[in-house]
Amino acid sequence: MNRSLWIWMAFSLTLSVAPRTAAGQDPPAQGKPQQPPLAKAATQSEGEGLFYLWSVLTRDTVRDNFGHYIAARFYVVELLLNNQYDRKLIITGVGFNTLQDGQDVALAATDPQTIKGILIKKDLIGQNARFKNVVMALGLLLTGSSGFFKNVGAAASYNRSINLFNDPFQKGISLVSPNTIVKYLETMNQDIYKTGLVLPEGSLGYLRVFVDKNNVFPPSVLKALSPQQRRELYDPTEPVAVQKILRELVIQGQKVEKLVPITLKLNPPK
Repeated sequence: MNRSLWIWMAFSLTLSVAPRTAAGQDPPAQGKPQQPPLAKAATQSEGEGLFYLWSVLTRDTVRDNFGHYIAARFYVVELLLNNQYDRKLIITGVGFNTLQDGQDVALAATDPQTIKGILIKKDLIGQNARFKNVVMALGLLLTGSSGFFKNVGAAASYNRSINLFNDPFQKGISLVSPNTIVKYLETMNQDIYKTGLVLPEGSLGYLRVFVDKNNVFPPSVLKALSPQQRRELYDPTEPVAVQKILRELVIQGQKVEKLVPITLKLNPPK
């Protein structure tokens, strides 16, 4: 075998085992740990696209930001999005490709207005609201009963007690047990939960989405689980475990094309 053939074989072997890199980039240095790249949701060419990272918030974090009602029923996923397109993006929806009974199932994140509706309902008939409403109703009932006292001294003592119950006592309850749902509703009134996340070109943004646990684990599946399995799967304390359950993230959005502004001239009515 001649020398030129040996050189050609050695060159071909080197190309087959050499790491593939993008044009104009040096191969990774040996012995240095490489940082994993951001996952791409969509791309047109090298270095252009929507890059994202996502994680699941712990139950304590969800409870502090949205209350224990939401923490008990929903997973909350936080996304960090990086728009490297040459135009503005509007992220309007997020979903997940999960596995149920060995089959692929596509789940859409819950509409934020649904979360807002749950908070409004709990603000009206939740445990804290019911207790305060019972105290207020009792105060109204006791105030109306003051006319049954004919003795002037007894009626005055009774009225002072009712005033103490209706004013300082009820205000003290509000101080000890404040209505935090109002603050959660203020968070849900942000524009990002109404119209989606707007990302100008070359910008970063955070987005939080809600996933109903009953969609991930239907009631029929939960009934077949033991209490320990239910705690481990339905309400795991490890965010990484929830990420494995949700599996694959899907992002929906739209590009805002660059339009040329125009001026419309309206003719006055004749």
